[in-house]
Amino acid sequence: MDGIKVIVSFEQWEGNEPWHVIFEVDQSDSTAAVHAAFEIFNGVFQAVEEFIDVREPETVVFATKRDKLAGIYQTYLRKESATLEKLGYKLEEPRRVHE
Repeated sequence: MDGIKVIVSFEQWEGNEPWHVIFEVDQSDSTAAVHAAFEIFNGVFQAVEEFIDVREPETVVFATKRDKLAGIYQTYLRKESATLEKLGYKLEEPRRVHE
């Protein structure tokens, strides 16, 4: 992706809690990251599909503290809902979790 570094992490915070998907984009060139946004999200979702295929988690949660990113997740997940259903998952409405 044009030299943009993206780190996708899958974390289980406590015991049998759901797996949380978190990703970070290297801040070295924010303009390049904006231009590659679709590629970044496609890569994140490819990583999620591979994780689901290997680990077969019951629940996967996309976590963020940023409202705008939560909106992007929601839009992208709705777009990918047919793929998620084929994998045996159902899409739930977003929930705000307070720390």
